[in-house]
Amino acid sequence: MKKIIIFLIIGVLFSKSEIKLYNLQSIIFEDGGFVFCPTFNEAGDVLAIEKWKGSDGLQTWLIDLNKIENKFPIKKSNKSKKPLHCGGIKWSKAHPDIAFIEAILGRKTRFYQLNYRNLLAHDKTYMDEWSDNIFGISSIGNEIHSYSLAEYGGEDIVIFCYHDKEEKKDRYGMYSDGAREILLPELEDPFVQMEINNIDDGYLSLIKTDSANNPEIILLEDPIDDVGTQVKISPYQYDQIVYEKKININTSDNTYLSYLAKEKQNKKEKVASLYLVEDPFANTKGKKIAESIHIVDKGTERLLNFNHQWHPEHNIVFYIKRQQDLNDKFVLYAYDVENEMELAVTSDLEGIQHIAISADGKKIALCGIKSGSLWIGDLIIN
Repeated sequence: MKKIIIFLIIGVLFSKSEIKLYNLQSIIFEDGGFVFCPTFNEAGDVLAIEKWKGSDGLQTWLIDLNKIENKFPIKKSNKSKKPLHCGGIKWSKAHPDIAFIEAILGRKTRFYQLNYRNLLAHDKTYMDEWSDNIFGISSIGNEIHSYSLAEYGGEDIVIFCYHDKEEKKDRYGMYSDGAREILLPELEDPFVQMEINNIDDGYLSLIKTDSANNPEIILLEDPIDDVGTQVKISPYQYDQIVYEKKININTSDNTYLSYLAKEKQNKKEKVASLYLVEDPFANTKGKKIAESIHIVDKGTERLLNFNHQWHPEHNIVFYIKRQQDLNDKFVLYAYDVENEMELAVTSDLEGIQHIAISADGKKIALCGIKSGSLWIGDLIIN
């Protein structure tokens, strides 16, 4: 009798998760273009995507998920005839109507605060320029490498890394409550793909290249007050070239670092492998947990960081597998960290890339490999 009870308990603890997509809706941009970098606002009712189409350059579009046929390009104002050449949108941590975005205007990099609710409502004004707040005053026009957002006292803190063209130096700093402070005035290597995983924990992960141009992962427990204390993880020491990294959002039990990498000798391959580091602030060795991961990297000069995503409540990481032995399908998969299981997500979708999961974990967005296409759906985990 005791053996039967033990068996049943083990069966419950290690039961296989079931992940499904429901109510999938297709969104098509009739003029085509490469659609990528999806991201939900905090409320989950607006999706932003980036779109690239030849001479149109890089554009950011907002989609009203309450009425998905409503798609709005970000322009400098409602009077503007053309969309801004912009990308890198991030949603405010402190204000539900605000986002921040980079743009190229007059051949200079600009930085804007965007009231996207006003844009969706066709209000006359919705953008304020914050370029000087981030870069300082520059007649040449500085370039932003990366930025992330934190929140303190009900206000946004912008953490940024940029190249000062006048001084010919890379700098790391913050802007908060009307004050700009440079925390690291002279960086040997720029910080890219900068991301704070959680508003409560505030762990900052980023990538920089070493002297041999090998991407390294840098982790900061306190990116503002103790920026000098850093954990460095160098996958290339294990013959891996890293392309993308993330820290899990749900850190209530354990903290994990995931990253996508290729073996040095296989760097020309079109797929990567997914690695997991448990307790990355104390351990630096990654364990391979999945292979044949499709990545959209556009070269290591622009690491996009949308090729795999953590669920906000479960320690489950989502990614796209390229199944070259099955007519070259691109299919959504997930890895359940707690149960150490790789799961194929139940869906008829193929030909997908770049993933977004809403803050409540209930919605998912997937960009299509086919020009101008993406899908929105409900994400169910049992």
